[in-house]
Amino acid sequence: MAKEYKFQALQNYLKKCEQDAVELTFGEIEEILGFELAKSAYRYEAYWQSSPTHTITKAWENNGYEISNLSITKKKLLFVKTAKNKPQISEFDAPIKSRNNAENKVFANEEITQIIAGFAKYAEVLTKDSHARYLSWEHCYKAFMDFKGKVLDDFAIDYLSLHLGFYLASWGMYRGSSFLLQKDYKVHKEAVVEIYRPEYEPLWSIECQAYHYNENQILLKILYQNLLRIYVKQRNNIDERQDVSETLITKILMGTLGCVPAYDRYFLGGIKKFKVATSNFSIDSIMELVLFYENHQEVLENCQEKVSSTNLIYPQMKILDMCFWQVGYDADNL
Repeated sequence: MAKEYKFQALQNYLKKCEQDAVELTFGEIEEILGFELAKSAYRYEAYWQSSPTHTITKAWENNGYEISNLSITKKKLLFVKTAKNKPQISEFDAPIKSRNNAENKVFANEEITQIIAGFAKYAEVLTKDSHARYLSWEHCYKAFMDFKGKVLDDFAIDYLSLHLGFYLASWGMYRGSSFLLQKDYKVHKEAVVEIYRPEYEPLWSIECQAYHYNENQILLKILYQNLLRIYVKQRNNIDERQDVSETLITKILMGTLGCVPAYDRYFLGGIKKFKVATSNFSIDSIMELVLFYENHQEVLENCQEKVSSTNLIYPQMKILDMCFWQVGYDADNL
């Protein structure tokens, strides 16, 4: 039985349109659909942008339209025909196909054993040394969790900026040619304020299954881009370069919200070795990791139980981060 398409009414409406351009307000789209749009539709342009996993865009893409003019302020948009009379087959009408290699990938017991062994080796360091640098993630993450849902005053923002700065230093972000070496810890204050915006609440310690919701994928993209903008601005004060790395932004997301692994050298080495996910940070890559976690949930949740305590539950994305970071580290240091 074909899966019901949530935005079918909008797709049907545009299919019947004979104009090359169709202007609709957000309210008119809601009337067509018969339900309200997500709040993010009224706040962020990213809601309306094409994505392999964001299904509302299929309603116009399958009818040969694209968005030519979007106004969040005026709450309206213009659809323009780009491929008239050449509608695509909807993924909800077509046979279900694999979205990526991770969905089809069957991991041998030997491979899973190696991945879990990486986790065990990483976790052992946490118990052997009460001042291990690995614990700097835990200190930072717990500090941010302690202030979740609270109003941040100047002291709290300063305190959290210091935690974030030390965590990043522990994990190699204050070395070599890093622009952060030219800054004090207060460079992170704007990022701290951004992270605590209430709309990002669904991303705090997010479980893998929650990434199947488009709204959460959109939130992650928005937060990533906003953090990138913040640090590009800080870097521009030094050398006007735009190349703030995905390693820095994902390490920040891991150390504060625990919502994605840190895409650093060793983590990338680990996922490449087992071909678990694509090696650049993206929603596709995150969803490949989600599928891996769900396919091996029992053994990975066993890992989570071993490393968590009554004071701190390690998020699922941190478990993946630990597993593949250690695999990549070992492979690079044979």
